[in-house]
Amino acid sequence: MMRVFASLSVALLVIVPSLLVAAPVSDCPRNSDPDQPVFVASDQSCSQFYLCSNGRPILLTCPDGLYFNEDTDQCDFRFNVNCTEPATTTTEVPTTEGPVPTNFTTEGPAPTTEGPLPANVTTEAPVPTNVTTAVPISTTDNTATTQF
Repeated sequence: MMRVFASLSVALLVIVPSLLVAAPVSDCPRNSDPDQPVFVASDQSCSQFYLCSNGRPILLTCPDGLYFNEDTDQCDFRFNVNCTEPATTTTEVPTTEGPVPTNFTTEGPAPTTEGPLPANVTTEAPVPTNVTTAVPISTTDNTATTQF
């Protein structure tokens, strides 16, 4: 009984992760040469593609503004790529219609804060006392120096 349970546990550990792969395994062939990667376009987005590694897909995304080009196996500009984005569905938010109330009232006085300010609060920024407002500028021509 314990051997059956152990065998079943091992089988589940092998089968379940393969079911969680993002793309069908049949779309990702086993590549016998690891130096020759196999790329498969995603059917979810023109900017996504799969890198197949030992028959397992690894989802990759092109940089912003680029799309996967199946002919060159590279991310490329939109005008070079033959891909149509899959249709997206939108759901309308239901709206309710009816009269809009115009006679809003509030009860009670408006909140106020009264009392002295705490000692560490300042209301004006200090004015620096060591500021100069004029800077001498010298210009030189061929004959004389004039100071403004």
